[in-house]
Amino acid sequence: MRRATLGALLAALLLAGCSTAEVADGRLPLCGQAGAKTTFLMAQAAPDAALIPCMVPDAKPASWSVEAMKIDSAGTHLAFIGDMTSTQPQRIEMLFSGACDVTGTVSVPSDEQGTERFEHVDSVDGGYVGHRSYVFDGGCVRYRFDAPGEGWSAVVHDASTLWTFMPRTEVVALRDSALDPP
Repeated sequence: MRRATLGALLAALLLAGCSTAEVADGRLPLCGQAGAKTTFLMAQAAPDAALIPCMVPDAKPASWSVEAMKIDSAGTHLAFIGDMTSTQPQRIEMLFSGACDVTGTVSVPSDEQGTERFEHVDSVDGGYVGHRSYVFDGGCVRYRFDAPGEGWSAVVHDASTLWTFMPRTEVVALRDSALDPP
């Protein structure tokens, strides 16, 4: 009964997605048990992905706030606004799906095991606009940066240290332990 109830709740959340008003730090896709429910929903959105993106606990800069989060059958979209005190706030988006187009990007050495990394720079005039893609078996994560002003390199660095990946098997194990506690 408990499994069916939790499964129905997860399915309802997956179909509905999460609006900006519903997002709280407790629902962020943190690596490990703290973000297990959200990372499991993300895994369902890209059912063939070998890796699931997750946030390193306590790595989100205090100046970043969540702008939007949506998880549905098309994938996951999570957007942050950085440095709201600035006249030019910086925006960082994470998009996770089953595949992405890397046409026009440059392949660079990956800093994440089991992935290929691609970079695309749109502009460095007055800031940084571009995207980074990680491609792996059955999935893709794209980070989009819109970071006007001089502090753009810190935004790219912060995003690089905030996100990592969990193998799908670990996400499933966390789900199973949440459904059947000892």
